[in-house]
Amino acid sequence: MSTTLATKSDLDVLRVATKSDLDALRVATKSDLDALRVATKSDLDAQRVATKSDLDAQRMATKSEIDALRVATKSDMTILQKDFEAKYLLLRQEFESTRTAFRQDIVASRNQIIIWLGSALVVASSS
Repeated sequence: MSTTLATKSDLDVLRVATKSDLDALRVATKSDLDALRVATKSDLDAQRVATKSDLDAQRMATKSEIDALRVATKSDMTILQKDFEAKYLLLRQEFESTRTAFRQDIVASRNQIIIWLGSALVVASSS
């Protein structure tokens, strides 16, 4: 019977030890899960902050690129406008010069016609 009692005592000791071990494992597992949950949340928060920072940096870079393009486009437009104005002035001068030369040709031709008509009248009246 002492074997049976020893076995029952051993079983009770084992049962208490196993229950304690299970409780300790349960607490350890819960702590591990809580630590993982906190670590995962921290990782997610860090990733969220990093992603937001990346997006903000990208947004700033894109804004800077757009601003640079806007400045370059404005500068290009200013250059194009000045180039256009210079070409317009040259064309305007050429037009005025051509118009003046054309008017002078018309006046010279008219004077030549008057001279020919005068000569023709002189010749006609002398005959």
